[in-house]
Amino acid sequence: MILHTKHLTKLFRQKDAIEGAILSRLRTASQTQKDLDYINKNVMVNPPVGATVLSYFRAKAKSMNDKALRLIDREELVFVAERTGTYKKQVEYGGKKKYVVQGQYAEILRLKIGCRVIIKSNGDCSLDGCKIPYHNGDSGVFYAIDNQERLYIERTDGQTIRLARDKIGDVQDKKVKEMVTEIDDETGEEVTFQQTKLIQITKGQFKQYPITLGYAQTGHSSQGLTLKKVHVELPPSGPPPSLNWIYVVFSRVESIKNLTLSRPLTMLDVQVIDGLKDKGDQQYEL
Repeated sequence: MILHTKHLTKLFRQKDAIEGAILSRLRTASQTQKDLDYINKNVMVNPPVGATVLSYFRAKAKSMNDKALRLIDREELVFVAERTGTYKKQVEYGGKKKYVVQGQYAEILRLKIGCRVIIKSNGDCSLDGCKIPYHNGDSGVFYAIDNQERLYIERTDGQTIRLARDKIGDVQDKKVKEMVTEIDDETGEEVTFQQTKLIQITKGQFKQYPITLGYAQTGHSSQGLTLKKVHVELPPSGPPPSLNWIYVVFSRVESIKNLTLSRPLTMLDVQVIDGLKDKGDQQYEL
């Protein structure tokens, strides 16, 4: 058996041919100094108004979100996740157990009317008789909550989204034995035997709103998103610890002109997975 690998070369998010070529070179760490000069025209210590900050460090992104929320002069609304049963999705940090929730839902979600948010799930809501779809990565402003504790988000495209709490189940597989009686095709007699089947048991459930504050997030969590304006928070010195991180965050915008940097990008900042520079098609024989 022969497996072929194909390298995709066309960019669909970026329409400008020059910028598309720069991103392609960043993807393979073959950028030129001229490319860096083009990118580094937009160095700003502080993010511009309306930009989503992309940071490598989760703690940095959380700190920026918390600071932005404090600056809003409104009452803070606190939503604690609801649990039923025994929800066992836990990991241990420093001897302490901590819940890890699918989809990055918060154990404790803090919001204020007027804050920016990002939706973290796919679904649809019904408003005025119309079904309105929403997707993981949609952003907007939280502007209201009704008496049923449903949140109202004005998305960046002007569409209103209404969100209730999402329910996540801790589902576990369990083998059970049961007695089954069937008719033997040859003898016509009843035959009783034991068989094992797999069933799913819901041990517990976790309910929380599928949103997070939208002022900053990690570069990894932005994969697949298209953002209008991005500020890249680079490590103070040295390249980001993760390979291909630069390409991921730079390709979130439709134009590099909508991207700013906390410091100038250097040649050493751009690191890729070994072998990615070999851009041609390859084949492997098994």
